[in-house]
Amino acid sequence: MSTVIKDITLAIILILFSIIGFIASNSFADEADFYGPAFFPRLIFILLFVFAIMMVLESILKRKLKVEEQVFSKKMLLNALLLILTIFGYILLFNFIGFLISSILFLFASQVIFNVKNKIMLIGVSVVIPFILYFIFSNLFNIPLP
Repeated sequence: MSTVIKDITLAIILILFSIIGFIASNSFADEADFYGPAFFPRLIFILLFVFAIMMVLESILKRKLKVEEQVFSKKMLLNALLLILTIFGYILLFNFIGFLISSILFLFASQVIFNVKNKIMLIGVSVVIPFILYFIFSNLFNIPLP
């Protein structure tokens, strides 16, 4: 099966999932408040729907242009496997050492896997992003993180 057919099939599945999810989000909707409990799920399902439509259009254009399929190298597969292992490590460490430290380690390892060479970017992103997320969740959303 060609990648174009796979992409279109996946996009159709995502479109159906987004429609079902959007309809299901009505069960916890509070019509009195626009930003009620259904706001975020609806936003996610709308974005999923839009991106799935874009995926269908891109696949159709790709089919018309007959773009050559990309061949995966051993290095790309190794990087994907390392990233999956890093994600599992992040999940395991999250509750033991907390959000900040595990996120810093995860982002650093992810960037090393994808060969980020700029040391300032490597350290800056690894440290700044978790602190920004921690601030947003703790202070703005009042959601404590481990």
